[in-house]
Amino acid sequence: MKSFILLFLSLYMVYSQPAHRLEEYNFSLATWKKLNPKFYQYVAGEYTIDFDPVSRTTITVKNGKVIKRHYWSKDPWERRYPVITWVEDTPETLGTHSEGFPPIDLDEVYIQCRSNILIHEPEMIQFEIKNNNIISRCGIHLTLCSDGCFEGVHIESITVFS
Repeated sequence: MKSFILLFLSLYMVYSQPAHRLEEYNFSLATWKKLNPKFYQYVAGEYTIDFDPVSRTTITVKNGKVIKRHYWSKDPWERRYPVITWVEDTPETLGTHSEGFPPIDLDEVYIQCRSNILIHEPEMIQFEIKNNNIISRCGIHLTLCSDGCFEGVHIESITVFS
């Protein structure tokens, strides 16, 4: 009987987690679509294991197109910042730097989250909605990494302009 209960709980955890995350994802996506901002910016950050920001990329979107990408980073060990900083604010310069979060709008962030992240094993997935029920974290915890490595997006804030 005990083995049956453990088997049931294991199967429940494996099969219920993706559905729960998918429900959260769909709720968040519907909230975003309802908001439908024409002009906004969001900040995507990279963090050390102790959640100290290592870099931030601010993406500005107007009428569905990225119009600006601003990046800064610091040395995570010496806590100095910014070590590197730059701004891309013309069609010719957008996407020319290799550092930072790619110049994509939040619609594309949702698409990439669904197609690249939510397909992984449930215990690897990290999905959170904050920022007034808009996506704030979508990624995977890399199990072979000893210091809690995360691959994905962490959105610190979203600002909608009128």
